[in-house]
Amino acid sequence: MFTNRYKTWAFKGILVLLGAHFFSCSSEQEPKLDYSELNRLSWLCGDWQATSEEGYSVEHWEKANDSTFLGLSMWIVDEDTSIEESLQLIQRNGVIYYIPTVPDQNEGAPVSFTLTGSQNSACVFENATHDFPQQISYSSIGQDSLVAEISGIRNGKLHSVQFRMRNQMNYMSN
Repeated sequence: MFTNRYKTWAFKGILVLLGAHFFSCSSEQEPKLDYSELNRLSWLCGDWQATSEEGYSVEHWEKANDSTFLGLSMWIVDEDTSIEESLQLIQRNGVIYYIPTVPDQNEGAPVSFTLTGSQNSACVFENATHDFPQQISYSSIGQDSLVAEISGIRNGKLHSVQFRMRNQMNYMSN
């Protein structure tokens, strides 16, 4: 009743359907991406302020999604913003990048620094090819303070600038 050609075609069709069913019902799921390394830096999130004789700086960090923290940093002198930079912490392919973008520097292009060290409440990012800084670090000091530091070679000499910041909520209450 059925020709050999029809039987072969039907057999191949059944194999395709069974194969599709097998793969669609497979118990293996796509591996979930692990962002625990980035989440260990969540202590940066919040509003921070540093003051000096020249003016003050504010820095804000928030978690945008599983793989990204967004930040904004401003240096204010005489009530005018003299430097403003957008900041990103991004985890891509298991590597964490600190990416500042300053409109008046590097032709407004973002510059990537790679996380080279992290423990407890401290982290270090480096970019040896950047003019200055080549290193950016953050260290938490208790729950209400942190120190940000930019450092590297400038004009042939090692140069470093520290920003001692307090949580803005605590800063305003003192």
